Amino acid sequence: MYTTAQLHLFKIKNGLVAPKYNVALPSMDLAVIKRQIDCIQVQLAQPYVLSSMRLQFNDGSSRTCGYLIHVSVNNEDWKLIAYKYEKPARLWHFLKFDPTPIVYIRITAVRTSINAILFVKVYIEAPAPDSSDSNSTLKLSRSIFCF
Repeated sequence: MYTTAQLHLFKIKNGLVAPKYNVALPSMDLAVIKRQIDCIQVQLAQPYVLSSMRLQFNDGSSRTCGYLIHVSVNNEDWKLIAYKYEKPARLWHFLKFDPTPIVYIRITAVRTSINAILFVKVYIEAPAPDSSDSNSTLKLSRSIFCF
């Protein structure tokens, strides 16, 4: 049966869904298509218009890390949306960028404070939860990729 009860959870922008909830989840058919020591690439279930992400690396360890984030709709043409250098891994990283159609997300480590495995765990939420909701971390699920 058709219902409009869930329409508040997304908008349509240029014919694509712009969700207000985390779509980077295995339960939303997220697929890890590349997993290396210094890189992880995931594929979302469909094209989404996203303008934010939230990430945490290495399970909140005290090390620092630098990273690049590229996004693509076709796995050929990539757009750089973030370059962060020596950010504390224990903190959540909030990324804001222009609304962009995204199917693929590639996170590449460029430096850590310890010459060891660059990514041990990666937590990702896309889009980032609404910062005005203080309980958003507890209410939303997040993807966790372990290496």
